Amino acid sequence: LWKCFSCGKGGSVIDLIMVLDGCDEAEALKKCAELANVEIASASPHKDKTKSIQEKIFRLAAEYYEGALDGSPGLEYFCKTRGHKAATLKKMRVGWSDGRLLSFLEGKGFDVEDVVKAGLAKVFSSKGEGASTPSSASGGGSERAEENPRDYFWKGLVIFPVIDHAGKIVSFTCKDPEKKYKGLMLKGTKKTWFLNYAALGKHDELFVVEGENDVASLIDAGFDNVIGTAGAPCAEQIKLLRNFCAGKTVYLWFDKDPGRDPKKNEGGAHHTRFLCDGLRGHNIEVKIVVQPGETKDPDEYIRGL
Repeated sequence: LWKCFSCGKGGSVIDLIMVLDGCDEAEALKKCAELANVEIASASPHKDKTKSIQEKIFRLAAEYYEGALDGSPGLEYFCKTRGHKAATLKKMRVGWSDGRLLSFLEGKGFDVEDVVKAGLAKVFSSKGEGASTPSSASGGGSERAEENPRDYFWKGLVIFPVIDHAGKIVSFTCKDPEKKYKGLMLKGTKKTWFLNYAALGKHDELFVVEGENDVASLIDAGFDNVIGTAGAPCAEQIKLLRNFCAGKTVYLWFDKDPGRDPKKNEGGAHHTRFLCDGLRGHNIEVKIVVQPGETKDPDEYIRGL
């Protein structure tokens, strides 16, 4: 692991090569293989091309969502309703979905099929699905939704890009200000990342929380050493913590969720136990944070201080 105390970046050897040479992960792996005199099998040109297209789509999508936030209801939701700071908004590159991303990407020369493969657009295949999904409520009827691909993140959502140590967009999550629907992530990809992913491995002490607003509230309070699991933690995230946090202290701070049953693998108590079990015996000091009072999660507790 490495960390630059000047720019604040850090991570693995692969991340170091990506930052120093300004290249993507595939090129960094090739450079490391050459340095170590190791021969690696090359991916097919088709796969390399597909990955490159997705990376470009993700980058442009993050820029589009971020630009759409200005003057949108999402800005009021994030800064006034939720009470987060403008600097936090900028650090997390928070955006807004206006339901027109697909049209924007088409205007940039991308095929609809490529946007669908990247997960940022979706084709509705049946009346039932077209009529019941939130996307159909953003304009037009269910008949229209069945015939045309539409944005995966429908109009009216706050968007959070997932950014790795090298500044590359690897996924997206969202929040519905009206709380009608639970947050969505792109389908078909493993959660091999965290919210505020770049903080992983940079600090001797690290807070692990659950949601986007929890991460934002800790950053508001001056704690950049926080990452979020974006819902229930998974086995891939435990592997990341093992790799990046050996010899360090991890603070688990999840929702109280008094109405959830840990035995059914749900709620903050389950998430805490799941991570404790997964990190046990890996040279990581684990501490559990439980906020006092009736507040339900880190976000609510910090906003009440």
